[in-house]
Amino acid sequence: MAYRERDRAAAIALALELMATGRVRGVQPDHDPAELDAILGPPTGQWAPPDTDLALIRYFGLLEVHCSRPSRQAPWRADFFSAQLWRMNKPLKWTVPGPELRRHGYEVIRREEPKLRADYYEVAESGSSAVVFRDRDLPRRWGHIAKISATNAAPVPTGTPDFNAVHRAVYAAIGRPRSTWADWLTDQGGPNPGWLRTAERTVYVVLRENASRAAEGVAFHAWLLDQAAAGRAWPADELAYRRAEFAAGHRDLPGVPEPETVAEQCLAALPMDRDAAARLPSDWRKIAPADVRASKMTRALLRCARAAEPRSPATLAELTRWQPLLPHLC
Repeated sequence: MAYRERDRAAAIALALELMATGRVRGVQPDHDPAELDAILGPPTGQWAPPDTDLALIRYFGLLEVHCSRPSRQAPWRADFFSAQLWRMNKPLKWTVPGPELRRHGYEVIRREEPKLRADYYEVAESGSSAVVFRDRDLPRRWGHIAKISATNAAPVPTGTPDFNAVHRAVYAAIGRPRSTWADWLTDQGGPNPGWLRTAERTVYVVLRENASRAAEGVAFHAWLLDQAAAGRAWPADELAYRRAEFAAGHRDLPGVPEPETVAEQCLAALPMDRDAAARLPSDWRKIAPADVRASKMTRALLRCARAAEPRSPATLAELTRWQPLLPHLC
C-alpha cells in the first residue's frame, strides 16, 4: 500500500523507521524491487531519466525508491530511499520524530545550513538524514520536514567542516619527505578523529587532481590510516571500511592493498556475527541503536569484501555463508 499524502499515521511510521534503521517495513535500501512490492504492492508510478537506461525511480506515494543497474541486460536493484514529506497536505514537523528517536537512544546530529534555509538532521547509527525547512520567507513551513533520505552507505562520520583548509595541509604534506609526516601531524593537533576523517577524504581529491603524485598519495593514505589505528581514533570496522573504499577507488595505483587483503580485513572487522544477524528483529523499535550501526557496518563491509573479488576458497566460503542473512541486516 502506497504512502498517501493524507495518511499522517503512516507518514510518521515511515519517518521513524527510515531515520532509525534506513529501512521501509523491514526492507533495506539495497534490495530487489520485488521484495518491497511483496509488502507494499506495485508502485503507483515510475520514471526513468531520458538520457539513460540505467536509472529508475519508483513511486509509492510519498516514498521514492531509486534503482540502478550496470547495463540494460542487468536486473534493477534498489539502493536509495527518499520520503518526500513536503508533499503532505499537513507536513510533519521535526518535533514529531526527533524526540521519539532520542527517547529510543539514537544520537541525532543537527547541522545548520542557513544559506540553504534548512537544518539537516542525521542519525549517527543509521546514517539516515532529514532536511527541515528553516526559511523565514515561508513561515508556514518553518520546522516541517522536507524529506528523509536513506542509502546503503556505511554510517561513518564525515569529519570536520573546514575541508579546504585540511586539503591545503594534506596537499603540502604529500609533497614532503615521509620523514616529516609525523611532525606535520603533530603540528595539525595530532590524530584527532574528526580531523583525520577529513584528511583521509582529501587524499582522494589530491590524487584526482595530481596524477603525478599517485605513489606519494597512496603511501600517505596508508600512513594516515596507520596513525588512526595506532591512536585508536576510529572503530576497527570504520578503519577497515575506509581502507577498502580507498582500495576500490584506486585499484590501478601501485601500493594499494591487494584484493585478498582487503577482503580478509573486511571480514575480520565485522562488528556483528551471523548468529546476531539472524536474531535481528524487523521492527525498528525492538532493535537497539548500537545493533543498527553494527548491522549497517556489517552489510557495508560484506559489500566491500565481495567487490574486492577475492579468490581465496576460505574467503569465498565465508561470504557464501553470509548470503542468506543479508535480508536480516539494516
